[in-house]
Amino acid sequence: MMRCQWRSLVDTTLYVVKHRFDFLDWFEEILLSGELNVVKPDPAIYRILLERINREAQECVLFDDSIANVQAAMRLGFQAIHFESPDQLRSDLNQMSIFEPRESLMGMASTILVRIRFEG
Repeated sequence: MMRCQWRSLVDTTLYVVKHRFDFLDWFEEILLSGELNVVKPDPAIYRILLERINREAQECVLFDDSIANVQAAMRLGFQAIHFESPDQLRSDLNQMSIFEPRESLMGMASTILVRIRFEG
């Protein structure tokens, strides 16, 4: 099983919509800020993540639409990408050799901390 991380600011929504997103089964660990009472860019949330998944920051990639969150992760040693568009993210991840040529998440080599907003 691959080592990935999922985190959402809308914690309760995850439980409501999880059944609609099969890719959530790819994640070994789900870290919810509301359950931890800490949110990005607080360094504590990144440290909790690393402790739970037993990884070093340098082994992980964070992508986020908040530059403050990206900068906080980078200060701790994460590889980080400021998300601006799906095409830009795909390009940046490909440059980091995160994906196999088929661009499948199953080919991921590093841990990813993801922030996704649910709408609707």
